[in-house]
Amino acid sequence: MKEMDEIYRDLENLEGDALKEFATEKFESAKTALNEITEDDHQSTVILTTCAMAAVYVDGKFTEEEYDNIADLIYAASDIRVSYEEARFIVKGKATDEVSNEKLIDNTLSDILDIDARAGADFILFLAALCCADGDACWKERVWLQKAFN
Repeated sequence: MKEMDEIYRDLENLEGDALKEFATEKFESAKTALNEITEDDHQSTVILTTCAMAAVYVDGKFTEEEYDNIADLIYAASDIRVSYEEARFIVKGKATDEVSNEKLIDNTLSDILDIDARAGADFILFLAALCCADGDACWKERVWLQKAFN
């Protein structure tokens, strides 16, 4: 956990373009692995984008301010732009057939790890970058991501 705390601290201190570049790089790595399963680049992008929004909601809050913090990162990585209302609909489980956000991310991580362990780590780092977009990954987000990766 100490190593992840250092990663969070580094990510919290990244600003603007540097955080976008980091998130995009990690997104692309995860998407490359996921593409081997889905055989559909767009589907992989949608899955990872949904996971991104779900990760930010893990603390039970998804405010417009939180959305504003992550929207540009998601768009930079995925070229998908959704409104706050659409994102809220997704994280509330309405667009994921009532599968829990945690289960969606666990399943996606498991699928990616089956293909490439490094891409699985990059997936977690992508989600961590989103959780740090507001400059502070809360304890609940940190514990949850650590648990997801173990």
